[in-house]
Amino acid sequence: MKLILMILLGPLAIKLAFKILGAIIGGMARSGGPKAPPVCRLKVLDGDTVFTRPGDHTIRLYGIDAPEAGQAQGGRSTEHLRYLTENEEVDVQQIERDRYGRIVARLIRRSDNLDINGAMVADGYAIAETRYTNEYVPHQKRARKNRLGLWRDGGIQDPQRYRAHNSRIGRT
Repeated sequence: MKLILMILLGPLAIKLAFKILGAIIGGMARSGGPKAPPVCRLKVLDGDTVFTRPGDHTIRLYGIDAPEAGQAQGGRSTEHLRYLTENEEVDVQQIERDRYGRIVARLIRRSDNLDINGAMVADGYAIAETRYTNEYVPHQKRARKNRLGLWRDGGIQDPQRYRAHNSRIGRT
């Protein structure tokens, strides 16, 4: 088929046709709306949610769950994420979009290649979200055993349970 097209249209037209076809197929393969910029600065909304600059995307950190703003430990979790990301550029590695349309992603700090999601759990300011991955479970076990971060206070208040008992709170 390529030979027949090449004879009829010429080699330049063939290249152009394949580029257009590739763009169409590539566009169809993408789903879920616009992607977050690969490198950006962040505004921290809470311990597991950020807002990108530029791009204006809300991003939920993949594989972790942090105390909500209304929980006693929510402020400390938020402050720790702020500490990890302040004045830093991050790579946004989009995994998917959640049911609220937010980008779910892993954040990597450019200055030292730190997995920020993992650091939140390893430092004891978030828990591993095992409904989606077990990747951060070892981080949580070490933080708990060594009583790091919020584990120092006797444990992290379960954000999922808190949301269930306070149903007016959406997933953040």
